[in-house]
Order: sequence, then structure tokens, then C-alpha cells
Amino acid sequence: TMVVHSSRRALLSFAVNALTPPRTARWSSSSSMMGSTTTEWTVRPGDGAGGAGLTAESWGADDPAQKPADLTVVWLHGLGDSAHGWIDAFTDARSIAAPAPRTRVVLPSAATAPVTINGGHASPSWYDIYGLDRNSQVDDAGLAASVQRVAGLVELYDDAGPVVLGGFSQGGAVALSLALSRRDLWGGVRAVIAASTYLPRPERYEVEHALSGGAPRFLVLHGDADPLVLPEYGRATHDKLASLGLDSTFHGFPGMGHAACLEEFDLIAQFLKEIAQNDGD
Repeated sequence: TMVVHSSRRALLSFAVNALTPPRTARWSSSSSMMGSTTTEWTVRPGDGAGGAGLTAESWGADDPAQKPADLTVVWLHGLGDSAHGWIDAFTDARSIAAPAPRTRVVLPSAATAPVTINGGHASPSWYDIYGLDRNSQVDDAGLAASVQRVAGLVELYDDAGPVVLGGFSQGGAVALSLALSRRDLWGGVRAVIAASTYLPRPERYEVEHALSGGAPRFLVLHGDADPLVLPEYGRATHDKLASLGLDSTFHGFPGMGHAACLEEFDLIAQFLKEIAQNDGD
């Protein structure tokens, strides 16, 4: 039985192990994307809607759901991981950091449940995974439940500024599924970032799904040495989005496995900065 390693263990070797924060934690980081600006992040437990996870604001808002933001990023972790595996990716000066002066990052954590591909071992997962090939069974009920939860987060935060939805691996699959199945949220979701992931059941989505105006931009990222979610899955996801008439950009990373890298973080930071600037124009 193949064991799918968590995205936290696969993440960058420089990342500091995430510690469970106190009720409110603050720390500073200096972002190269923002010149010499020092960002003081306020990090709270929870996703802001009563679910598990972490919420970080770059300006120390008293109420994360009510204070307007230049940009809100809702990012979903991969199988076996949690919000703690990605918090440094958005708040550490050596990674993505704050793409706008008032940036909110919402990192929900998935519930723990048995995962078939891991021999039934319970781990944090957005839905059950039966296999890694194109013909594997899809846990439609589990996927739909996660899509519904994340849609609730988008609805909570889209009145407080533009939202970018993204995720790594299994989390990216949920983000893509939400973006394509809930066109009513397109007004709030300005962009979607799909990292080392795939689109479940791509046959569900036809050309008419792209006919409504205001569709988000898509950024698809994948390592060309990924042994778990194969590189061709990332390319096929981009091709499917393009075939629907959606604005999709694909970027591959030579030698990168099922992980992330500094070049990818730089690309994400620049993409987020463009979304925030375009929304403010």
C-alpha cells in the first residue's frame, strides 16, 4: 500500500516547525516583495467561522471577519497536514509574506478521518482517496462536504475584500472543485492557485461553465519530478481550464517533487500582488 506523505514533511527544508500559537500571537517579518517594509502578523486559532485552522492578518485586526482587507487568501493544505504546516509559508520573510499592506490569510485544517490509500490510517484529509490514477474512485460525498465548508469561508470573507482561493495537493483539488462548481462565488473569488494538484472529475465541467462573466484567474503550479500527483495531471488541469475559456497560466518547476520551492513562493507572491493591485485600480 502506497503511503502519501504529508505536505508538511514535503515542504521546504528551511521552514521553521510551526508551533501551536497562543490565543493571539504576533511576530514580524520583512518581505522582499514589499521592499524594506516590516509586517507584524497577528495569528489566531480557527478559520474565523468556527472551524479548525489558523487566521493571520498583517495589520492586527480586532475582528478578522469584519475588517476590510486588500486581499484575503484562503489556502487549503494537503493530505496529512494542517494549517500549521503552511503558516510560515505566508508569514515568514523568506517565503510568500504579505503581498498587500492589509493581507488576511485563512488556513482551515481538515478533519481527521480514515484514508483508504493509506491503508485506512486516520489522518487530516479533505476527502477519502482510493487511488492516484485517473480511473480511481472519487469520494464525491467527502469532496462535496469540503467544498461546502470552504464556500462558507469565501462567503464570510468576500464582503471584506477580494478573495484568492488556493491549495496544495488534495487542498488544491478542493479549491479547483469549488471554483468550477460555484460560479455564484466568482464575484468574490478573484483568482485560484492550484499547487501540485489535479481536478477531480474534469468531465463534469463543460464549455458552458465558462460563459458567465467575472471568472477568476487560475495559476497552476507543478513539479516535473512529482511521483505522487504526476506532472501530467497538473498540465491536464491547466488544459481543461483553458478549454473552458478560463484564464489559466501553467508553470512547471524542474526537479521539484511533491513539494514546494522558493521559486514557486516568489511566483505566488507576485501573482497575489498583481491580484491585489488590479482590484484596487
